[in-house]
Amino acid sequence: MRFCLTCLLLLFTSLTYAQNYKEGDRVMVIHWNSKLSDGDKKLITTVYLGDIFTVEKVDGRLLWVKQGWLHDSDVLPTDDAITYFTSRIDANPNDPSLYHDRASAFTALERFDEAIADENKQIELSRFAPDWYRAFGYAGRGHVWLDKRSFDLAIVDFDQAIKLDPKNPFSYNNRGLAYRYTGKYQQALDDFDKQIELTPDFPHSYGNRAWIFATCPDSALRDPENAIKSATRACELSDWHSGGELDTLAAAYASKGDFDSAIKWQTKAVELGLETHFVKKPEDLLIRLELYKSGKPYWEEVKK
Repeated sequence: MRFCLTCLLLLFTSLTYAQNYKEGDRVMVIHWNSKLSDGDKKLITTVYLGDIFTVEKVDGRLLWVKQGWLHDSDVLPTDDAITYFTSRIDANPNDPSLYHDRASAFTALERFDEAIADENKQIELSRFAPDWYRAFGYAGRGHVWLDKRSFDLAIVDFDQAIKLDPKNPFSYNNRGLAYRYTGKYQQALDDFDKQIELTPDFPHSYGNRAWIFATCPDSALRDPENAIKSATRACELSDWHSGGELDTLAAAYASKGDFDSAIKWQTKAVELGLETHFVKKPEDLLIRLELYKSGKPYWEEVKK
């Protein structure tokens, strides 16, 4: 009975929120693989649990968040997200996946210690599960370490996740990011290539690979032509609705010396902005735009 009452409460709460969204509200995605659609309500790309957006307008049960339309059943106000995930855990405290869901929400809110505690709980509850399932806990905790900028700890967890499930592509992408932040650029490229091999339609690995080709402080690894090619593919796969991927495309053109194209795409990146982010800083979009206007490329500093 307790479970049924909880479900009814959540359903009622969701319906209540659906009537109250307005411009300026901050919402968090509460389902994995939720969808964004364009002005014609056509699917354009996928967003993930924990992603946070600002509502710009409301059309019935659809919320426009600059990058596209979200259905209100896929989101909750950010202030209510943790309560929602906690109620799901209370209803079924032995389901490890629910702790991972709440950890993703904690991470989005930069409550990292609570996120780590939840991922630890998932790992504990999954200790007798098949290897592919156990890998999720280590990959999830690695993601929290990555967002917290504890890159060495992230790499350790992604190593374990890949050992348990070498066919799960997302651990490669995220380990690649950790390698990039520690200055291990070739290892990062190898991981991005592996993710692309396993999931050729995932945009972020193309963008992450292009970023190194365009901005690597090691000139031997900079490759403007391949940067443009890879970044363009990332933009195509995200239907040109990702500020982060457009920022990468602009950096690729700037690396080649084509500053007119760099300014064009960076201006679009600034228009779309970066709301959900852990790889790039939103304030840097304008800095790079001014850099390209001055005829200079953007290259990252050497990692210490």
